[in-house]
Amino acid sequence: YLNVKVPASGFNAVVENNQEKWEKIDPYHPFKYYRYDDQLAKSNRWLGDLVSVIGFITLLSIVISCLGLLGMAVYTTERRIKEVGIRKVLGANSAQLFGLLSKSFIKTLLIAVLISAPLSYLINNFWLENIPNRVDFGIGTLLSGILILIALVFSTISSQILSVSGRNPVDSIKYE
Repeated sequence: YLNVKVPASGFNAVVENNQEKWEKIDPYHPFKYYRYDDQLAKSNRWLGDLVSVIGFITLLSIVISCLGLLGMAVYTTERRIKEVGIRKVLGANSAQLFGLLSKSFIKTLLIAVLISAPLSYLINNFWLENIPNRVDFGIGTLLSGILILIALVFSTISSQILSVSGRNPVDSIKYE
C-alpha cells in the first residue's frame, strides 16, 4: 500500500508514473489506486443518510414546537385582553405590554437553554469523537443555535402579542 499526496493538476501524470514503477516492482499483481476523496465519501455515506433523517425529524419537531408555542401565545393573550386594555388606558406603551406578555415565554426559553445547551454540547462532542475527519463543535456553533432559537420564539409569539397590544382598549373593556 502506498499513500501519495498529489496536486490536483498533476494527478494523471503521478498515477501513470506510479503504475510504471509498480509494474517494475511487482509485475504479477495489478496496479490499483483509489482517490482519498472517493474512499472517504464511500466510508461516510451512511453518515449522510443518518444526518438527512435526523434533519427531517428535527425540522418536524421544530414546526410542531412552533405551532404549540403559537397556541400558548394565543391562549395567553386572549386570556389577558382586558388586562392589556386597562394597562393601555392607564398609559402603558407597546414595549411595556410586549415585555409583560412575553415574560413567561422568556423565562421558559431561558430554562430550556440552560438545560439543553450544555447537554447538546456534550452529546455532540461525544458523537464527533468517533468520526476521524470531523469539524469542531464549539461555543460559536452553540451560540448561533441559541440565537436562532430566540429568533424563532420571538417571531412566533410576536404576532399575537402585537395584535393584542394594538387593539383599541375601549373594545376590550367596554363589556365589563
